[in-house]
Order: sequence, then C-alpha cells, then structure tokens
Amino acid sequence: MKTLRMSRLAIGAILAATAIVATMTPTAIADPSTPVSRSTATEPTLRWLSQQEYTALVGVERAKNPHIAAAPPGAHFAGAPLDPPQHWYDIDQTDFDPSGIEIPTRHGTADFGYQHYAGPHNLTSQKAISAAYRSRPFVTQGAHYEYLGYLTFGDTLIAQIHTIAQLATSTDDRKFTTPDGKYIGTITAYCEGVTRCPDIVNSEG
Repeated sequence: MKTLRMSRLAIGAILAATAIVATMTPTAIADPSTPVSRSTATEPTLRWLSQQEYTALVGVERAKNPHIAAAPPGAHFAGAPLDPPQHWYDIDQTDFDPSGIEIPTRHGTADFGYQHYAGPHNLTSQKAISAAYRSRPFVTQGAHYEYLGYLTFGDTLIAQIHTIAQLATSTDDRKFTTPDGKYIGTITAYCEGVTRCPDIVNSEG
C-alpha cells in the first residue's frame, strides 16, 4: 500500500513538471538554431596619418619599408581642393610640428609654396600637408626641414607625402623675404615614388 502511494506521488510530480514546461513562454527556452548577434566591424576608411601614427598602426618593420597600393574601389572622403589666395606671401594654411614649430604653407611662386607643388605634383589637399607636419622631421639641416605623412585605408598605405620646409624668413637665394616675419614655410610637397599624386589624395581638401 505504501509502495502504491509513493508511485502515485512520483507520477503526480512528473505530470506537474510537464505542465510547467508546457506553459513556459518561447523566450524562456533558448532556441539553439537562433544565430548569436555579433557586432559589425567598422569598415576601414581613408585617413591621413603622421609618421608616428603610421608606425603605431602597422609596426616598426612595415613602416621602415612602406608598400604603396592603389586605393580600393569606392574609397573616398568628402571635401574640396584648396582655393588659394593670390599673393605669394599669403598663407594658405598653418601647421605646427610636434616641437611646436609654426610652419605656414604660402601661396608661393613657381619656385616654392602651393603654386610650386600643387599643379606639377597633383597635390591640393591641406590634410596631406598637415599629416606630414604632425610628424617629427626626419631631416634637419639648418633651416631645411623635411617631414613625411601617410594616407592609409585600414593598414594599407595609399600614398606617402614628403614635405620640405624652410624655417627661415627668407628663401636661400634671398629673393623672397616674408613681410609678416614668419617662416617661408613649405617649399615643396609631393608623393613618394611618383611624379604626380593619385587623385584619391585630393578627394578631401
């Protein structure tokens, strides 16, 4: 009799548990077929980097031997080319290097400044120049300073910008002296390895 009572209790417990499971909402039981949501990785974009920033991105070894690749289809950023002023001494932009040196880029002439490099080297982007001047100079000889900047897509190098600046108030030949007492600034700028920069360099002013 006691055994029969125990069996009835066990059956009752099983039926109660079955009823509870049957009344559970669908969200209470995980569906193994439901895919787990994953965060979408951010797509790489074109951006200008200083030499230090580029080294931090790709590592010292890759930075020592940069490999330049074509920009992938669709890579771009908004902006417009610089509309320069008219006098050689007018300043198109001003940058500061990591030491705090103020480096103007002047409208210039056929010998130096924006007029010297923009057309012949197909380089009108202000951000390209700024990226180089955010770097530490890799050449310093008196008033002659040289800098490097990098255009990247993710960790792919699209272009390497080389700028040369005159950190003096006159050009070496003394033909030009700044009326504002500031440095002559950018003498030239160009893309390493090519005569003319790829158009993608100028898609952002």
